[in-house]
Formats: sequence, structure tokens, C-alpha cells
Amino acid sequence: YTNDRFKYIGNDGQEHSYLLDFKVFTDNGFYYIEPKGYTKPNDLLKWAAVRNCGHRLDIWFGKDIKRYESELPA
Repeated sequence: YTNDRFKYIGNDGQEHSYLLDFKVFTDNGFYYIEPKGYTKPNDLLKWAAVRNCGHRLDIWFGKDIKRYESELPA
């Protein structure tokens, strides 16, 4: 996990913190990657909180991971 926490209001109306899985550093800054098996009810709220702060967040589902794996050199 990263140390970066983002506050969001959950479906229960309460404030929560969201801790992202991966922070990827580039020459131009950084972005986040969140691998997911499926979308849970609060996920859209969490993802919106990160993006509303101006950050790039890529969500990788199983099909995305398989695609990236297939693009790796042998």
C-alpha cells in the first residue's frame, strides 16, 4: 500500500479514508494503480475522491492485467 490517504464520504454517509495500492513514479510525477477483482459499492466514491484531487488513477481489472502481461517481452 501507499502512504497516501484520501478522504471520501461512503454510501453510509460517514467519512472514510482510502489507501491506494500502488503509486507509480514517472519522469513527470506520479500516478496510482488500483488492481481490482470487481467493483464494490464504495469503489466509485473512492476513485472519484482521488480524481477530484487532480490525480491520475488507473483501475486494473483481471482482463487488464492479462493484457499487460501479454505485452511483456518474453
